[in-house]
Amino acid sequence: MSVIGLLVGAVFGVLAILADWKKSIDKESYFGFNLALTALVLGGVELLGGDSILAVFFAGLFFLHFHRDYCLFFAFSLTFSLLC
Repeated sequence: MSVIGLLVGAVFGVLAILADWKKSIDKESYFGFNLALTALVLGGVELLGGDSILAVFFAGLFFLHFHRDYCLFFAFSLTFSLLC
């Protein structure tokens, strides 16, 4: 069932790259994008009777693998904006 998380994470990563390339998503919208990924994988794998937490972990891992540069930039900028 963790394979579902890998596949969905990879698809969401590619979709995030395409959305960023077409300039159809803002930096602030990535939080909602990640929440949708988490909810989709958690609910879907739970309905199928698998280990949903592990699947969400793998989905996030593959999403980060495909869209690594932007996610790291956003995480650091969010952290610094919360500190200031």
